Amino acid sequence: TVLHGLSFVFERATITQTMDTSDPASTNNNEEKDVEMADLSLLEQTQKLIYAEKRLTKLLNETEPWLPTAVAHPHRRRTRPIPSTMDQVESILALARKYASQTSAPAGWNPNAPVVGFSTPSPLPNQLRAGCLATLQLERAQAENKRKREQAVAKARQEQQQQAAKEEAAANEATTSSSRSADEP
Repeated sequence: TVLHGLSFVFERATITQTMDTSDPASTNNNEEKDVEMADLSLLEQTQKLIYAEKRLTKLLNETEPWLPTAVAHPHRRRTRPIPSTMDQVESILALARKYASQTSAPAGWNPNAPVVGFSTPSPLPNQLRAGCLATLQLERAQAENKRKREQAVAKARQEQQQQAAKEEAAANEATTSSSRSADEP
């Protein structure tokens, strides 16, 4: 039908041109400009029709595998297989539910309500700020815990050293007092 429309446009253009040339007053400048304008509009319409035909051809080529071919080719395999068991149906539905839950808001979603138990695919600005603040707080808490552990270890070492020094001093005192008592008879 598009090609028929193109041939109709060309026939109409040739008829218009023959009518313009048969008129003795067609030598006038205004009429020549009118013919040129008609030619330009005819060219534009032809280009539009060619563009429409290309689009239709492209669409037909894209949709051809989806058109029913059972009548023309009964032994040809279908482009998209139909599930034959309930297990296949359940797996397809499970995948569809998964995609739906990941790409759309849950039932009863209120964008003004606080987000609890659901995070949007891309975090909101306040969630980004909260995430950055939480990261800083976590880093500070970890650094403080590390510092406290190091202080506790250092204090324990210091206490062990003091205890060892006391024990050594007590041992030295005991040996010196025993050596004095052995010297005094």
